[in-house]
Amino acid sequence: AISSLNKDFQRIKLAPDIKIPVSALLPEEYIPGNQERLLQYRKLSAATSIVEIRALIDSWEEQFGEVPTEALHLAWLNEARIWCKELGIQKLHWLKVRVLFVAHPSSPIKPEKLQRLVENFRSRMKFKKTVGEIWEFSVSFLEQEAKTPFHFLLWVFQRLKKCTE
Repeated sequence: AISSLNKDFQRIKLAPDIKIPVSALLPEEYIPGNQERLLQYRKLSAATSIVEIRALIDSWEEQFGEVPTEALHLAWLNEARIWCKELGIQKLHWLKVRVLFVAHPSSPIKPEKLQRLVENFRSRMKFKKTVGEIWEFSVSFLEQEAKTPFHFLLWVFQRLKKCTE
């Protein structure tokens, strides 16, 4: 029980290294005024759940109009951060033809379930244990999927979540 609580605490404190090559910001033209823009950045960084982020996106649309792609990317990057913390992913890097995930030792993902997932998607997924409880997982993406990286990542996160159950 103590070991489980310790792993949960480690995941909460996890600061995932996320690199996805997209423009992610709140444009000045969208939210004029430095104070208001800074306030919105603070709200976004304080969000601890996807529900909070989605509510913030809705409030942006109500207050400032249609949400530009760069602002959506910023919100979705924060959603990816939340997913990574929940799944114990310490590194998520979008590479040229694949996404690399590196697990933290506190990850609740069960390696045996992840191995079964990889077997179901052999042509796209690879999994290897590295040191101790750390493992690497990569997923290849198609050219079309690269155009909408956050939709693709959501698909991967949902499958990884099933590996925790």
